[in-house]
Amino acid sequence: MELRRVSDCVWEIPKTGAMRVPGRIYADKRLLDLAKGDKALDQVVNVATLPGIVKWSLAMPDIHWGYGFPIGGVAAFSLDEGVISPGGVGYDINCIAGGTRVLSADGSSRPIRELVESQVRGRVASLAGRDRKDTQVVAGLARTPRSRVLELVTASGSRIVATEDHRILSPNGWRTLGALQPGDRVAGVGFDGVPWEDPGRRIIAAERELRITAKRLGKHDRGNAVTQALAAIEKLLPLTFDHPALPVLLKVTGLVLGDGSIHFEAGEGKGRVSISGRREDLESVAHDLRPWIRVSPIHERTRDHRIRTTYGLKEFESTECFIRISNTGFALLLAALGIPVGPKASQDWSLPRFLFAAPPWQRRLFLAGYFGAELTSPAAFVKRNRNFTCPVLTLVKRGPWVKSGHRVLEDVALLLGSLGVRSLTVSGRAEQENPDGSRSHRLRLVIASDIENLTALWGRVGFEYNLKRSRLASRAVVYLRAKSVALARREAAKARILDIRAASGWGAKKTLAAMGDSGINLRFVERTLYGKTERAVRSGDAFPALDEWLKGRTEGDIVWEDVVAVTPRPDVTRVYDIGVASKEHNFVAAGLVVHNCGVRVCKTGLRFNELEGKHKKLVNALFNAVPTGVGGDSAIGRLSREDGTRIVTSGARWAVENGYGKPSDLDYTEDGGTMPGADPAAASDTAFKRGLGQVGTLGSGNHFLELDRVSEVYTPEAESVFGLAEGDVVLLIHCGSRGFGYQICDENVHDFVKIAGRYHIDLADRQLACAPASSHEGKKYLSAMACAANYAWVNRQVIMILAGRAISDCLGRNVEPELIYDVSPPATRSRPRSTRTSVSRCSSPGTWAGRRSCSRACRAQ
Repeated sequence: MELRRVSDCVWEIPKTGAMRVPGRIYADKRLLDLAKGDKALDQVVNVATLPGIVKWSLAMPDIHWGYGFPIGGVAAFSLDEGVISPGGVGYDINCIAGGTRVLSADGSSRPIRELVESQVRGRVASLAGRDRKDTQVVAGLARTPRSRVLELVTASGSRIVATEDHRILSPNGWRTLGALQPGDRVAGVGFDGVPWEDPGRRIIAAERELRITAKRLGKHDRGNAVTQALAAIEKLLPLTFDHPALPVLLKVTGLVLGDGSIHFEAGEGKGRVSISGRREDLESVAHDLRPWIRVSPIHERTRDHRIRTTYGLKEFESTECFIRISNTGFALLLAALGIPVGPKASQDWSLPRFLFAAPPWQRRLFLAGYFGAELTSPAAFVKRNRNFTCPVLTLVKRGPWVKSGHRVLEDVALLLGSLGVRSLTVSGRAEQENPDGSRSHRLRLVIASDIENLTALWGRVGFEYNLKRSRLASRAVVYLRAKSVALARREAAKARILDIRAASGWGAKKTLAAMGDSGINLRFVERTLYGKTERAVRSGDAFPALDEWLKGRTEGDIVWEDVVAVTPRPDVTRVYDIGVASKEHNFVAAGLVVHNCGVRVCKTGLRFNELEGKHKKLVNALFNAVPTGVGGDSAIGRLSREDGTRIVTSGARWAVENGYGKPSDLDYTEDGGTMPGADPAAASDTAFKRGLGQVGTLGSGNHFLELDRVSEVYTPEAESVFGLAEGDVVLLIHCGSRGFGYQICDENVHDFVKIAGRYHIDLADRQLACAPASSHEGKKYLSAMACAANYAWVNRQVIMILAGRAISDCLGRNVEPELIYDVSPPATRSRPRSTRTSVSRCSSPGTWAGRRSCSRACRAQ
């Protein structure tokens, strides 16, 4: 990238390519070299491509990589032709290590580095409440860490490496990694999936294959019947390995093979696919299929059954739920893929052959759909509740077709083997005689039940369209991995016992004493030293049985994992993050669930030497007075919606009117603490719900409250204007609009991405999602952003008063913080053409000025 030196501290990026204006960076050579260490300069260029930008895309001396705009970025946009972008206001950014695998919605996983660098915009696994859903990736970020990088390890061996301000879900809400410690719990999902591989673009089935299938089934094209059937599924053809519908079709074909059927009326009439299951599972099937084909509502019926088995006549009543897909083209497609038409027990069929050419993550989708219907549920032994029974896949065949059934199960074992899952045997036994004189045979594929194999089966393959089995599997995986870690510790203890014995010749009691606090007992030492045969190490009574371990540990799809270590990782020099579209702002990484502001300076009237020996006491007082952390409950209580409306329209004036400060505070707050144009209707109910309980809270990440000492005075003028001298103590507050503002920014980014094409906006970076400032969407966002700015001023005003009260109580004398200034770094501001105030020195008339974590500098009057 070409950089032209304008002066010692001003550099220009010439206008090239799609840039509408040049870029300008205010920095000396040292700061500029630091900026070159990430992609902040590229973001300056990207901002310069936005419609309606005026004069320059600017960056201040603290420039570094941000979201859309660089941190320290400033740009002005024409009121008539310009756009408004949430990226110019900002998100807080917390990052994780590049090798961390992110779980996709299709059960595959990819390193977050790959998602960011390849600009992957697929769907990833997420949580909505306590249930696993999926969400769209809308942005990616990479940068040098701006805070400590830590590694968190759980009792099951799950590990995640992230910056200390990255948020992880805990039973008490979202907590930063740096705030977690051994003994805490974090949310896991007990599922890793299979590494993603590019499947290529080979054709699996096209019109030709479906016509051949129709002919094989005796269905002719009289009256264009086949042609019309194919037209009904034109979105699915040709079906290739990279077709966006294939992941869903793979799961559904597996499910239909187990709990479904394909039927053609009167032999060659209309085709229909029926699928049975639990209502909640069928809802998931219908949700996945509806973007591609019509699916019936869920039907329910009660049936009486009389089934003759080898154990006698069984009579029972059952309620069955099912859906129907009355679509001949879809029925032909499944048949062309290899799913049998009609009764499966009385015909030869094999697994779809294309599966053996598919990458492992696609094979897993088919097997998981099949297992959701046919594989036994994860189950521990009743008496030995620390071990699990062998999973069994059952297939029923009638006499003449038993051999083909064996081949099917052998092929399933082959596919499982490619995914690292070991099968034991395929066996069968004769069952009841049927009314037509044929005999049914029950064939069984038995899967090995050692810990490594079960965690591979349930944590890598799992179940699709069977929520009950899926949750049992995820819980079993976390339990078995924790048990495996415990066994490894006992194996290490066994080896150490033998080493001590070899070196000293000591008996069991002295050896146990030498082992220290190793979690083993005398009996374990005795068995190790005096056992006549080599015994496999067992988990022992110290490790709980499954039923006991599960108590209080599960909620929906979450399994709460125990944190065992949090350690620094100074070796990590690059971190990454992704932005997602869901309002919950989370995704699943490394098996765990992981997830705008201003500055206020106040005089305290205190001198540094007065606080000697009281530092710790003051910190504790402030910590107790001002709630911190992700979420954070307000110290002034949850406010009403009416209060919320007044806060977001009146700003800091609401705080003063309600006893938090004095009118003179407004004189030293930017814009008097109230940004005009705020419309509560522009902010969602979700934003208000998040914000009403967080007024007067600091939050997390890089937000802080400090008592600082004036260490040096650079100019007498500043000393006189601010009324500060060397040795004075000031209160410094950095925080913003909390969950209220974040929700507004997130919702508008998502909306702006979807409407960019409507306004013919070609985005150089999706993080610069924007809308014309004069558009309905742009005006709505500006009104909502003004609400967020007003909320932030109230928040800092309340915190200032709470801090003053805490300091007063701690020192035993009245301390009233006196505001010097309050500015809101992330903001977008207008400069109407008629303005004749000092703001004219900050921006051109008739423009919007967007600034990202930097303050406007206007000449004092």
